[in-house]
Amino acid sequence: MRLPPNAPAMPSWLGQDLEAIRRLMQSELPAPLHPFMQGLGYDLPGRHDFPLRPFLLLSAARHYGRSGDRPIRLGAAVQMIHVASLLHDRLGQTPPAPGPADDPNGAAAGHRRESTDILLGDYLFAKASQVVVRDGDECIIRDMIRTSAESAEAKARIVGLDEPALGLGPRHCFEACAEKLSLLLSLSLRTGALLGETVPEEVRALSEYGRLLGRTLRIFDDLRFWKQPEEADSCPAAERALAHPLIVLWEEEGREAWEGARRELSRPERTAFESLRERLLRGGWLEASAREAGREAASAAERLADLAPTPERNLLQELARRIGESAVWRCLE
Repeated sequence: MRLPPNAPAMPSWLGQDLEAIRRLMQSELPAPLHPFMQGLGYDLPGRHDFPLRPFLLLSAARHYGRSGDRPIRLGAAVQMIHVASLLHDRLGQTPPAPGPADDPNGAAAGHRRESTDILLGDYLFAKASQVVVRDGDECIIRDMIRTSAESAEAKARIVGLDEPALGLGPRHCFEACAEKLSLLLSLSLRTGALLGETVPEEVRALSEYGRLLGRTLRIFDDLRFWKQPEEADSCPAAERALAHPLIVLWEEEGREAWEGARRELSRPERTAFESLRERLLRGGWLEASAREAGREAASAAERLADLAPTPERNLLQELARRIGESAVWRCLE
């Protein structure tokens, strides 16, 4: 993710640990695959986006006094899973390379891109599993397997949201999209906590923090799409009709209004997008989304109130609050 402009200052240890994760990921990935990763815009672990999931794992581990090789190895594993998920998410969305309409090379380039996404995604999932198995903690292994299955189920639910026969409501759609984001955040925090000597109640508190942070980030990214669509690459095109302000519109004005907005969103003209954005502004739906992001962020911070007041605990709380504040600013700016 891209941290908001008002993000809290990062601790001094973070840069060194993230560099160690980058080197570990490079060593796990065969040299012939490096150009594909870099060419796809998903460098190791990401030159432009902040590697949030390793950060959450490292912070939870350090909260309990754990640092060193194990958190770095497991941080690399969750980043591999995240990058693999990004690659798989865009399957079916990659347009053919530009060229004449009758040029078969355009379609061939699109197929090669999708084949590469599948190859890299599957490879990274397998490598992440190897890293976790080598670590040897049975609780962490079981948790990662369970979360991977739940993530696949969440993706399947999103694919099925477009079936009118299911009669799904707007809130169900948001829950499915937010869950896909939240699952790996919660896993990262639980993994970091399990590296230390903690109690189940604190593991659950950190996991719930991750769930609520994921909901906050989902709304934040949706608002970013409506304010700066050219930068909102975190929301797959297939899910943009389920962006939170459109979910609010659906709740307040009905499914028919949402279907009309979705048709407008699919039009290529920039004026259609701007007209729809103006409608969301007039209706107060962007502001309603920002308020909900603020509530989710405050709830996330509150979940950690009973943990020992370490710098890492305080940083996690502050991060959630700042993201919630940024969602409001993004709506009002």
